[in-house]
Amino acid sequence: MALGMFFGRTQGKDPRVDKIMALANELHDIFVKHHRIACCKVLTRGMVLGSPEHMEQCIAFTGEMARETAQLIARELNLQTV
Repeated sequence: MALGMFFGRTQGKDPRVDKIMALANELHDIFVKHHRIACCKVLTRGMVLGSPEHMEQCIAFTGEMARETAQLIARELNLQTV
């Protein structure tokens, strides 16, 4: 959603769709590079939905991807990151 807020289209047939699709694909590829797969069903195999183990993993994944998203946004806006 954050990528879409900065780079997404504002109306149908907006050519900016190519940019956001490329960025979303890049974010997906980053996740797969770190975890080998992007399927929640596979990543949580053997975990009880809502268990502490499951929640800890989900929180870690979402935090990691929030950081990666912020870095993509900063890069695309030519902002310096820490």
